[in-house]
This record gives sequence, structure tokens and C-alpha cells, in this order.
Amino acid sequence: MDIGGIHNKLVEMEAKLALDRVNRLRSQTLLRLSTGKRVNSVSDDPVDFSIASKLKAKIAGLTQALDNVAEGLTIFGLVEGAYENIMDNLIEMKSLATQASNAVLSSTARQNIGDQIEQLGSDINDLAKSTTYNSVSLLDGTNLTGNLSYTFQTGDGTSDINTVNLPAVSTGQLFNDGSAGTLQTNITISAINNGSDPKVRGEFTIATSATAANFTSLITNIDSAITELNGYMNNLGIVQNTFSTKQSSLLQSINVHSAVRSNAIDADLAKEQSENVRLQILQKTAMAALAQANLQPAVILSLLK
Repeated sequence: MDIGGIHNKLVEMEAKLALDRVNRLRSQTLLRLSTGKRVNSVSDDPVDFSIASKLKAKIAGLTQALDNVAEGLTIFGLVEGAYENIMDNLIEMKSLATQASNAVLSSTARQNIGDQIEQLGSDINDLAKSTTYNSVSLLDGTNLTGNLSYTFQTGDGTSDINTVNLPAVSTGQLFNDGSAGTLQTNITISAINNGSDPKVRGEFTIATSATAANFTSLITNIDSAITELNGYMNNLGIVQNTFSTKQSSLLQSINVHSAVRSNAIDADLAKEQSENVRLQILQKTAMAALAQANLQPAVILSLLK
């Protein structure tokens, strides 16, 4: 039995096993350096891989919820801008009605003011008509009356839902709840009609015979419309604050969950780089040892010559 040959073969096998192990560890280290992840497959760490997968799903849901909240804030911003413009028109109406209440005005001047108030009412309706998002009229409620309900998914859970009601806003709705009627003597308003084309949102008709006293009485109607719109604006502000708070909460939650997921699967690049240098040295040493083991039989043979 060639004891020396068996010994040399064992040395060669051990050197090869050591090299294979170093190569495998270095390949794993290089993969971690290239991906930035400590856990690249479930076999690397089954527990942390499972945790990371659940957190990834959680973060995806929270991120979409954050987008939903941002979209809601965009919609509310459009509505707020429309409310502000409508409020400007109502304030201008009150100013004009106050002017027309002055008994010293000529009938012609008072008629001109009446025409301006009618036009401001039409402008309010145009604002309501043009305030849209994704082809949905935001100020038309349901069939120009009632509320338009928006449901927002503001979290990753089934209970994380916020429903927002946007009331119908138009001249007819603000001044007479959508019905036709006489606001004051010589001052009437038409009914809302959703079935017509274009849709009728209520229009003023101010007779040329309207008196200063009629316009004085109209100020009461305008004040009521301003109060109603102020209520809508207050409610919208509350909703905006709620969504802004939700937005901050979602951002914080996403950051926290992302940090936890990073701790579970991300690699310590400094540590991995240090390990790579160590394994590179071991790889060279193992290769040299294997080469030396392969030379042993030749050395023994040369001694026997």
C-alpha cells in the first residue's frame, strides 16, 4: 500500500475543499456587495426573508395609500379654489346690491346693476360646471343637488377608509335649494334642471322695475348664501387637515417599516467589503496550497530517481 500516495491525495482533497468553501463564501459576499442585500434568497435566512416579504407588502400598501391621500388633497385644492372664486362673486353681489339699494340711483343705473348681479350668478354656475377632476364635476353633487361622495383608501387595512361628501354648489342651490321661486319682489330664480342640455343650475331674473327696497331685501338672500358657502369651506378645511395629518402619518409609517425591512435583509457594506478582502487572501492561499499539493507526487518521484 502506498501510504505516501494516500497521504498526498488527502492533502490535495482537503486543499480543494478549502478552496471550494472560500470560493462559495466569496461568491456570496460579492453577491451581497452587488445587490446591497444580505438576504438574496429564502435559503440565506428563511426567517428574515419571510419578515422582509411581509414588510414589502405592507410598504407597498402604505405607499399606494399615500398616493390616494395626495390625490384627495389635489381634489380638495380644486374645490377650495372654486369656493374662493364663488365667494368673491357673492361678495361682489352684496356690494352691488348695497349700491342698488341707494334710492338716489337712476332706474337705468339700477337696471345695469341688476344685469351685473345676474351675470355674477351665471359666473358662479360656470365655475361649478368647470370644476372637474377626471371628467367628474366636483360641485354638481348628485344630479346637481345633495352630495358627491368620494371614498378614499387611506391605509393598507380594510378599515382605513375616509368618505368625503362634496355638496352641490350653484346659484340655484345657494339661493333657493335648487327650486324655482321669488327671492324678493321683482327678483326670481329658476329651478335646477339636471335633465336639460346644457344643465340648468339656477339663474337670476331681475326685473327692470326692481326698486331700491327690492335690492335691500336681496342683501338678506346674499348673506344667507355667503353663510352657507362659508359652512362648506369650513368643512372642507377640516377634511384637508385630516388628510394632511394622514399624509404625515403615512410617510412616517413608510419610513419606519422601510427601516425595519432594511435591517432584516440589507447588507452591511463595510463589513461585507472587509470580508471580501479576507476571503480574497484566503482564496489565493488555498489556490497556492492546492497547487503545492498537486506537486507533491512529482517531488517524491524526483527523489526516487
